[in-house]
Amino acid sequence: MSLPKPMLVLAGVATALAAGTVAHRGHVINDAARHETTAETELLVMPSGEALKVGSLGMGLHLADLLWVRTVLTFGDRWKADPDPAWQVWLGRMIEAVTVLDPHWRTPYFYGGVMLRVTGDHEGSIRIFERGHEALPDDYFFPFAIGMNHYLGLGDAEAAYEWLNKAAELPGAPRWYRLAASGFVVESNQRRTAIRFLREELEQTTDPDLAEPLEAKLERLMHDEISDHFEELKQTWEDERGEELERPEQLIGSGGLAELPVDPLGGEWVRDVSGAIVSTQVQAEAADRALRRERHMLTSVPASR
Repeated sequence: MSLPKPMLVLAGVATALAAGTVAHRGHVINDAARHETTAETELLVMPSGEALKVGSLGMGLHLADLLWVRTVLTFGDRWKADPDPAWQVWLGRMIEAVTVLDPHWRTPYFYGGVMLRVTGDHEGSIRIFERGHEALPDDYFFPFAIGMNHYLGLGDAEAAYEWLNKAAELPGAPRWYRLAASGFVVESNQRRTAIRFLREELEQTTDPDLAEPLEAKLERLMHDEISDHFEELKQTWEDERGEELERPEQLIGSGGLAELPVDPLGGEWVRDVSGAIVSTQVQAEAADRALRRERHMLTSVPASR
């Protein structure tokens, strides 16, 4: 029994993709591990979304599904294991191809933008969110996400403020968007807005590979917020007593705290060498960075003759 013409077209496209994948895998079959495939080799077989749309002969939505599955699976395999920045290029091209094939599918814009951001490609993430905003102009998430990307990744508070205002003006936007935009000129408000944004993003994220880096970023921002509050209490305590605070526990009671807050990073609160109250996790990270810098300096000194 012969298949309908649309199914034949889709089958042909799928077969071509499968054949290309098999041929490509044949070149790397003897690798010690599948993850050793180079990004440059993968990029050689990455067609553009426009070319795929023409070649799919009207079956672009189905092809978008296939590409999206491959994108998600590859992201799960690669984002921690492969430091090659070319994978960011590959990931961005794949996500863009999916959005070209199915421009009104919200999922690739949302998850694709988040994927790129957690890999460190904030500009690529902004491009995907901008495509989402163009395709779905009434969706207030995308302009808000663009604004938070400018703040979290690029440190551009002015651009963030402009995009947050755009998001706040859209129908159905949460009321706190407007408050966030109006208070974004204050550093503490910027961080608090970022914390709330990441919490809401986590609520919408079901992929554990994405949730993990989002949670790590959220925990670090929460730590910094608490550490800044400690600094305010410490300064008041020292001004009133005319002596230095030695331990965070001294702030309990007359220092303004009923008890020490839980450390979001899972450590304990300590006073570091600079006098700031931070997590033991942050203290350990700083010590590790200092040790690595010292080792680098020692190994980079030319040997004497």
